[in-house]
Amino acid sequence: MERFNTGITDIFKMEIDDQAKSNFIETARWAKFIAIVLFVIFGIFLLAGILLAVLLPSLGTSQQFASLGALGPIFIIFIVLILVGVYFYPTYALLKFSNNVKEGLNTGNKEQFNTAIRHLKGMFKYMGIMMIVLLAIYGIEIVVGVVAATSK
Repeated sequence: MERFNTGITDIFKMEIDDQAKSNFIETARWAKFIAIVLFVIFGIFLLAGILLAVLLPSLGTSQQFASLGALGPIFIIFIVLILVGVYFYPTYALLKFSNNVKEGLNTGNKEQFNTAIRHLKGMFKYMGIMMIVLLAIYGIEIVVGVVAATSK
C-alpha cells in the first residue's frame, strides 16, 4: 500500500517541461484568438439585433411581427441578449484561460497557472452542461414528434 501512495505523490509533483510549456503557450494563443473573434461576433450580433428591432417594424413586411406592436422589438432584443448571454461565459473563460496560462508559465507563478486550468475546466463544464440540455431538448422533440405522428 505504501508503494501505491508514493506513486500518486510523484504524479502530483510533476513539472512542466519545455515541450509542454510550448504546447500550452500555443494553445493559449489559439484560445485568445478564438475568444476575441467570438467577442467581435457577439458585438456584431448585438448590433444586428438592435438594428433589426428598430428597422423591422418600420418596414411593415411581417403581419405577425406587426401584430405584436411595441413588444416586437423588445422580443427581438430579448432573444439576442439570451443568445449572447448563453455563450458569453465560455468565451470569457477561454480568454481568462489564455491570459492566465501565458502569464503563469512566463513568470513561473503556479497559482496563476492553476487559475488558468480552473477557467478551462469551467468552460468545458459549462459546455458539457449545455450539451446535456440540448440533447435532452432534442430527445423530447423526437418523442413528441413520434407521438404526434402516430396519433393521426
